[in-house]
Amino acid sequence: MMQKLARSLQKRGALGTVRIAVAHFLSPAYMRTRQAWRHYIETRFDRKFRVDTAGIVRYYRNLSTDPYYDAGNYQAASQRIFNRIMKALDIDHQRFVFVDVGCGKGKILLLAARFPFQQILGVELSPALARTAVKNTRTYQTALERPVEFKVECLDAADWQVPPEPLILFLYNPFGEQTLGRLLAKIRESLREHPRELYLLYYNPEFETAVAQCDFLKRVTVTGKYVIYASTAEKNGNPC
Repeated sequence: MMQKLARSLQKRGALGTVRIAVAHFLSPAYMRTRQAWRHYIETRFDRKFRVDTAGIVRYYRNLSTDPYYDAGNYQAASQRIFNRIMKALDIDHQRFVFVDVGCGKGKILLLAARFPFQQILGVELSPALARTAVKNTRTYQTALERPVEFKVECLDAADWQVPPEPLILFLYNPFGEQTLGRLLAKIRESLREHPRELYLLYYNPEFETAVAQCDFLKRVTVTGKYVIYASTAEKNGNPC
C-alpha cells in the first residue's frame, strides 16, 4: 500500500492522488465490498452466540401513523466502535444503568453486558424488533459468566420515562431531530429533578448540533464517529 502511494504521488502529485483515492472509495465496487465485509462480521457474531442482530430493517416509516414521525432504519452498530466508545469512558460501571435508546434487535445491549452495569435497558418503538431484542438477550445470557438484568421497553423514545439512577445513554442515530429534541427535553427535566452523573454516547451523530445546544450537557470526547457528552448535574439547567 505504501509503495502504491509513493508511486502515485510521484506520478500524479498530491492532488491527483487524492482524486484517485476519492474515486476509489466512492466506487460502487468498493461500497459493495465494504458492505459485504460488514455483513460477514455481523453474521459471524450472530452465529457464534446464536442470536439475530444482523441486517438492515427499512420499514420504520410504517411504524407510526404520525406523518411527522422521524425514526430511521435499523442496523446493528459496529462492535469495534462500541468498544472504542466504552474505552473512552472512565467510570465505575457498577454505579450506572446502561440504556440503548432505539435498541432495535438489541446488539448493543448484548455488547454492554460484557461490562458490570447495574442494569441494561433497551427502548424500542417496533414491537417486532423489541421481541427480537428480548429473545436475543435471553439467548445471550448463556454466554455470560454472570447473570445480567436485561429489560426492553416497547414505546416511543419521546414518551420514555428517564430512570433516576446514574445513566449511560447510547444513541446510534435512531431518529431525527424532532424526536431527539423531545428526548433531550425529557433528559433535561430528569436532571433537574435528580441531579446526577449522566453520559450521552452519540454514535453517528447526524443531529449533534441539537445536543450541543443543551447547557445541561457538555462535550467530553469528540471524534469523527461519535461524541460523548456528560451532564453538568445542575439543578436549574435551561431548555435546549
